[in-house]
Amino acid sequence: VLLQSSSPPATITAAVLGKQETTCGGFSAIHPPALVRRPMRAKVSRVLVTGGAGFIASHFALMLLDAKSFEVTIVDDLSRGSIETVLRLQTLAAESKQQIHFEQLDVSQQFAMEDLLKRRGIELVVHFSGNAYVGESVESPDDYFQNITVSTVALLRAMEGAAVDKLIFSSSCATFGSPKEFPITEDTPQRPTNPYGMAKLQAEQAIIQHLNARKRKLKPFSAALLRYFNVIGADPAGRVGPHLKHVANQRFPRIVDAAYDVAQGLRPELKVMGNTFPTKDGSAQRDYIHVTDLVDAHVKLMYALHDDELLYYNVGNGNPFTVKEIVDVVRKVTGKPVPITLTPQRPGDPPILYTKPTKIMHEIGWKPKYADIETMVRHGWQWRQAHYGVPPAPSIDPLMHNGAAFTAETDAAPQLGDNPRIAIIGAGPTGLCAAYRLTELGYSNWELLEASP
Repeated sequence: VLLQSSSPPATITAAVLGKQETTCGGFSAIHPPALVRRPMRAKVSRVLVTGGAGFIASHFALMLLDAKSFEVTIVDDLSRGSIETVLRLQTLAAESKQQIHFEQLDVSQQFAMEDLLKRRGIELVVHFSGNAYVGESVESPDDYFQNITVSTVALLRAMEGAAVDKLIFSSSCATFGSPKEFPITEDTPQRPTNPYGMAKLQAEQAIIQHLNARKRKLKPFSAALLRYFNVIGADPAGRVGPHLKHVANQRFPRIVDAAYDVAQGLRPELKVMGNTFPTKDGSAQRDYIHVTDLVDAHVKLMYALHDDELLYYNVGNGNPFTVKEIVDVVRKVTGKPVPITLTPQRPGDPPILYTKPTKIMHEIGWKPKYADIETMVRHGWQWRQAHYGVPPAPSIDPLMHNGAAFTAETDAAPQLGDNPRIAIIGAGPTGLCAAYRLTELGYSNWELLEASP
């Protein structure tokens, strides 16, 4: 047997010791490495953020803006992300005399991504893009393997073609499936139970093997894999937050978003899936983390990536709450009734998921700032009340108009027809107004095009 390193593979080590490896992941669940404090000396300035119009990625881009030492490029195909989020970020950048470059692009378009990476001189990629609804993944697994696994492979190829050698990947606790022991740690076996978790794990495997191949060729490539738990909240200052207008969120909402919907009268009740789980009240139990704390972990990791290192961490608070407990917190924070109906659990849902973030806290010095569950829920609710569905004024009209341009009494435009494909050339004030007007009229098949500076 020809071994590529001085350390025997985990499967061989396990066999020698009479133990059997049970993980489907890329790391041994039997012999985890010792904790090591990572040097935080890496230097990077030009960062590309995939999925930058989405919830988590937009908060990461905002934190880079706050640092005032990065050139940020965000990529999003806007299939789930919001152009309003992009425009909010660009407005905030302009206010601080910075720029955020936006490009509407599908990450799976390898050669277009390679060209973008070269044009922007990117040094590090933070890969957030990908659908993230367990229920939807069960209904449409092909979409998830394409959107997560295939797009990650395409991104790796684009990065190699553009000589970009640092990657931080947005993975998920769904890669662990339904563990038998808690809390979940980095050496918990990864055995996903739904297509979303499977696609994320396959993307992890692709990154690991890409890094190993580069190492054998003596070419630098470093990567970090972050397995998130349930992400909630919004920017504490209310500058950005989730913009969940797409159909998937209406059909497969996350628990806190759905509870907000009920509190705002957008849903008649909250349907809780699962009431016979082995938890204190029968509802599923989850670990929640504030989005600002999560993106802070990404920023810290940017300084920890060196040479050909492969880092992997779970990111959560380690203090789980059941669905019913979370609903009680939403009721307390909003002061609104949130009636619930118990329904059977959906396929692929594990009963319990929570972590103990010892490794990431020790190795890179990460520590949550907003660990209190009421604070997380309150920040999300404040965003909902103040901004949800209210577009940022500068992105809509050069005259600072903020609100519906026409009312039912004054709008004489024709009704929505066959929704033809429309291209708007130029993202100046007129182009932005045209895009907004098309959206008002119900047209969705349009694209706003702007040349790169």
